[in-house]
Amino acid sequence: MDSLRHSINDDSIKLNYVSKVDSAPIHKYESLFDSQSIILNSNTSKDLINSQSDYLTYVIIFLIGSAALIWHFMPDRFRMIFSLKTESHYLRSVNANPLVQGNLITGFFAINYFISLGIFMFLFLGEFFEDLIEGHSTIEMLGWCYFIIGVFYIYRTALIYGISIIFNTIKLRKQQVRIGQNILFITGIFLLPIILLKLYTGFGGLLIFAIVIIGLLQLVRLTKTFAIGKSISMFNALHIILYLCALDIVPALVLIRMFVNTS
Repeated sequence: MDSLRHSINDDSIKLNYVSKVDSAPIHKYESLFDSQSIILNSNTSKDLINSQSDYLTYVIIFLIGSAALIWHFMPDRFRMIFSLKTESHYLRSVNANPLVQGNLITGFFAINYFISLGIFMFLFLGEFFEDLIEGHSTIEMLGWCYFIIGVFYIYRTALIYGISIIFNTIKLRKQQVRIGQNILFITGIFLLPIILLKLYTGFGGLLIFAIVIIGLLQLVRLTKTFAIGKSISMFNALHIILYLCALDIVPALVLIRMFVNTS
């Protein structure tokens, strides 16, 4: 009897040991279209991005294909954007190219910019700010990225139009909006291959490279905006610098501070 009881106790110990091993938590990743919560650990921010890479890739390939078609059939539109001119020289006339821009093409480039920038922000947060993604689903993080982009876009647009109305600089506002629009469109097109390469290589250096290029493009925009402001005698250099600080630098500092505090 003693030996039998001892044998039973040994078996129960083994069973308890096996049950503890088998009860380890299984990490489940959420589908892009599934609202079920996700279980995360310290290494799942990159796994979360990888689990949704197929959906993101489909979107990026569609945008790249659409941009390639526009480039092939409407090269004048691409030339106008990359020329960074403040005024359009493609006017409607009998001799004008009928394939030159339109509201539909402009709308595509705008949508492409917002989609690609949102995905880029999502990848950037997953690479360098893992704590922000931890505990959130893909849809939640993309939603926050697009919310931040939308808030800053509305703020900048309201400030630009408000200042132009106050100082009656409608013509110069149109030039500033056009150069800023072209920079945004170029940024959106540039981010497409960067995002695609990041999704399939996982190389974080691509994001740093993209940040540098985006910074240079914004520097070009600021320089051209400064030159536009200097063309009006009523504005001196100090006025323009304060305007640019309120327009771009202050919101950027607020965003950086928010990310640093959250992480």
